Amino acid sequence: MAAEEHLESSATIERGRSTLVFPLEIWTLILNRIRYPSDVATMARVCRAMRFEAEAVLYHHVTIGPDAERLLCFSRTLSGCPRRASSVRELHIEAVGANEASEAPLTEAIATILRMVEHLQGLEINVVADDFMRRCLNADVLNVQLPALRRFYTNFPAHDALLRFLRRNAHIQELKHDTIFPHLEWNTPDAFPHLELLSLRKLTCRSRLLSHLATLPQLTHLYMPSYLLHDLPNVARLFGEGLVSLRLGLPKMMLGRPGPRWTFDDIHANFPRLLYLRMDEYQSTAKLAGRGFDFDAAPHPRVANAPAKLTFAWVAMWTPDRESTALAFVQTTVTPKAEDLLKRWSPYLNRIVFWVDGLYEQTFVSFALGPGGEVTVVREADLKEEYLQA
Repeated sequence: MAAEEHLESSATIERGRSTLVFPLEIWTLILNRIRYPSDVATMARVCRAMRFEAEAVLYHHVTIGPDAERLLCFSRTLSGCPRRASSVRELHIEAVGANEASEAPLTEAIATILRMVEHLQGLEINVVADDFMRRCLNADVLNVQLPALRRFYTNFPAHDALLRFLRRNAHIQELKHDTIFPHLEWNTPDAFPHLELLSLRKLTCRSRLLSHLATLPQLTHLYMPSYLLHDLPNVARLFGEGLVSLRLGLPKMMLGRPGPRWTFDDIHANFPRLLYLRMDEYQSTAKLAGRGFDFDAAPHPRVANAPAKLTFAWVAMWTPDRESTALAFVQTTVTPKAEDLLKRWSPYLNRIVFWVDGLYEQTFVSFALGPGGEVTVVREADLKEEYLQA
């Protein structure tokens, strides 16, 4: 009892005043180091001052999975306490509908949440199920303006509702768009005006949306999960001068029009600042070969004057047999081709990174020219995240 009296007197506990010994700034640092949200929620019950600080940590990054009740509960929580909405900086919503009766309140909950999180900096919203996506589009749940928004990821189709959202939030710096609802996109996309996203630096999207994003003066990173070979000249014309990183997914070919095959010389001529080129072929292959690229072409003389700077990353599927391993496959099949490319395209081509995505294992190997012109081959697992995030 004496210990309790000592603690009570040293903390000078008074009704309506904080009982915290340390300054709030120190407690904020401590709260951000706590691993489990349930422990932070427990700290919020200590006193009013601690509650404010703990809630700012709890609501800073909110992830709502496919649990419909959690989405409804979060909407009610923010409506009942707008102060909590002002703490939300990152929001990830994965919404799954079941039927019309259950989807109507979910659609309203999403719209309510987005209207209240006015300080939001990062938003990811994905909707699962065709009918539910239609209702979200019809309800225009994206009819909001978020002044602090910097990152926006979504699977909403290239629809006028998405276009209006991007126009209201033209200050975003990173956009990731990849939809599973192409049948809900515009039937006549040329009828919609081009967008000016003057601050956009990183973009992931397919050709359909890219055709509406013609004014992107700050764009440096572009990833196209799938593309037509005929898109590349247009991409080069619009963004070639500024891109430093270009990632290409599966190329598509128009019937009767195989399209031009690009070379490293074309890359050098059309993307002069490019430092990183990645191709995700994901096809079983016995050699380094791309459907949209000609790797056997001879270099143009002007490439000899280019600085050594381009890193070329290649991702391919590999189907093993019982006797082989992914590393053996790389050594016997990929290495000779990579060595030939490096020697022919040096000094422009600085490094080749080859990622073999096998059924049971993944192998990550890099090839580079040494100071004496020899090719060094290194299996570098630590490079994987660096290149996959580029």
